[in-house]
Amino acid sequence: MKINKIHAIIGSLLVFVTFSCKTDTSKIFFEVSVHDSIYTKPVSGKLLFLFSKDTNATLIWGPNPFNPKPFYRIDVDNWDTKKPLLVEDFPNFWLLPIDSLKGKYAIQVILDVDTLQRNYLAKGNYYSAKEIINIDPNKLNSYHININKPSPYWEFNESELITEEQYQSSYLSDFWNTPMYIKAGIVLPTSYFKHPEKKYPVVFVFPGFASDHATVSNGKGQINRYGMNTFGNEKIFVFCNGEFWNGYHHYADSENNGPWGKAFTEEFIPYIESKYRTISNKRYLMGQSSGAWTSIWLQVNYPDLFDGAFAASPDPIDFRATGNNIYRNNANFYSSDNKNTNDVLFIKQFALMEQTINEYDQFKTWESTYGKKDKSGHYYQLFDRETGAINPKVAEQWKKYDISLIIKAKPSYYQEKLEGKLHIFVSNDDDYGLGESVRLFKKVADSLEIKTDIQFFDGLGHNVWTDELRSSIHNIIDNSQ
Repeated sequence: MKINKIHAIIGSLLVFVTFSCKTDTSKIFFEVSVHDSIYTKPVSGKLLFLFSKDTNATLIWGPNPFNPKPFYRIDVDNWDTKKPLLVEDFPNFWLLPIDSLKGKYAIQVILDVDTLQRNYLAKGNYYSAKEIINIDPNKLNSYHININKPSPYWEFNESELITEEQYQSSYLSDFWNTPMYIKAGIVLPTSYFKHPEKKYPVVFVFPGFASDHATVSNGKGQINRYGMNTFGNEKIFVFCNGEFWNGYHHYADSENNGPWGKAFTEEFIPYIESKYRTISNKRYLMGQSSGAWTSIWLQVNYPDLFDGAFAASPDPIDFRATGNNIYRNNANFYSSDNKNTNDVLFIKQFALMEQTINEYDQFKTWESTYGKKDKSGHYYQLFDRETGAINPKVAEQWKKYDISLIIKAKPSYYQEKLEGKLHIFVSNDDDYGLGESVRLFKKVADSLEIKTDIQFFDGLGHNVWTDELRSSIHNIIDNSQ
């Protein structure tokens, strides 16, 4: 994986440590209190202590491997928040043990008690105001933190042309033994209510990792990115939520996550088409990053249901380039022929950040979607977080989600079913090195004479969306038969 734009940042880190290290000599103490109006019962969850040398930094959006700053996780169990909590031990940390800090820092603390959403800024969580502290390593440092601000989560803001759908899936509810919903924001064309007899093509849109369906109703960012009724002919857009507690479920049937693909295609789409005036043979898929992988996955696995997928900067669609070739003998996630020292450091830091924060971030999400359950009912890890060693048995499990291998298994079938339907766009300098997997996939598709539209760009990083690309995509949809 070629990682761009971060070498100077990563190279400046003076100390590299793992999440499992622990200090017993910390000279920093925090008394954490929660405003007495917030919780009426004891809570369990975690406290995230976020630090930055940049005192002007915004901290609550959390750890970022591209802009690394130390943070610390403290787990709490049945905490009576009417009483302050004394925190003096920081065993779970990223980048630096807390007794290595000195000088002036900005700090904020998040209390994450939500268990039903992956995002630690989900509804029901709270955080403290940013404070500036000065840490003197030669004396005891004691600070008080007051948690009193509600998380800035996205609420869905309905309007005449943007509505929310929450469809309860029988398949998913049976799998999880609790009510489960497929959620989406519906963006209607401006003429929808003016012409009640008119029907429209439907585009199912899958945003990138950590974007839920509510973002389409807050500002114009998502509307503009995908050219929703601003390019080409009018269409109905279904902006789908791929997030849940196990991360991004990719709308793929999964041993760990449940039958999301089956629920989406057999329950949700019929529901949408019964409620809105869609043209049933004009169904399209569009996505970014993890959502781009989803759009390709659905097009390949349900080729007769959809009439084209438009995927920008997809997650690896050929697992020979999932950071490295996971099928290679003695494969290691932290090393390969085409990664330099800074790239390796970045990937390991990213993995350890995820491990420390203890949420389903990118690597855990892949493992949850692609892997099988172990005897305890959890997903199998692809690679050891400390050493990077890849488990070949888990790599074998992943093969059923390797899209290159899927089309390779039935070339004549996909020659017919995918002709003119796969449109993939990626930049050669993608921030996560995703161009390589697309390149490998293209070689496989070309060798099998499967006609695809795959375009490589320069200088666009992870965001290849331009007006030219939007115009091209909508022109293809508008002129398809």
